[in-house]
Amino acid sequence: MKLLYVLPFVFLAACSSQVPEPLVSDAKATVNVIGELVTTTSRYYDFVPTPSILIFSETRDWRHEEGIAGATLAIMKAAKEMEHGYFTTEHSGIFNDKDLARFDVVVFNNMTGDSLTQDEEAAFARWQSKGNGSVLIHGAGDASHQDWDFYHNQLLG
Repeated sequence: MKLLYVLPFVFLAACSSQVPEPLVSDAKATVNVIGELVTTTSRYYDFVPTPSILIFSETRDWRHEEGIAGATLAIMKAAKEMEHGYFTTEHSGIFNDKDLARFDVVVFNNMTGDSLTQDEEAAFARWQSKGNGSVLIHGAGDASHQDWDFYHNQLLG
C-alpha cells in the first residue's frame, strides 16, 4: 500500500526540470524525492494545521544532536495529542513578520550561537510582543545569545 503513495511523487519528480530556489518565505518550496526535485508554489508550512508550533533548531556553536532529535520527537507527539500542527526547520529565514504570523508558539530547540540576523531578531520580538508563546530548550539558554538583548534579557531573564 505504501508504494501507491510513493508513485505519484516519483512521477512528479521525473517531470520536474526546474532549478531549486532558496528556501525563503516567498520562494517555491522544493522537496527532494528519491534524488529528484519536486517544485510547488506553496510555502513550506501552508499545509500545517492551526494552531501551530514552529520548532527551530539552527545551531552556530555546539550542536546537541541527540537532544534536538529527542525534543523534536517529544514536541511532535505532544502537538499531535493536542491537535496542533507543527513545522520543524533549521533555517532562520522563517523569522519574518509574514511567516511567523502563521505560528502560535516558537520552540527554540537547543538553538545555539548567533543563529538569527538582526532583522530576524526584530521580527521575532514583534511576534512575541503580540502575545505569542515561546519555549526555550536547554542549549537555547546558553551564554551564546548575549548579543541579542531582547532574547537574553526578556526571554531568558
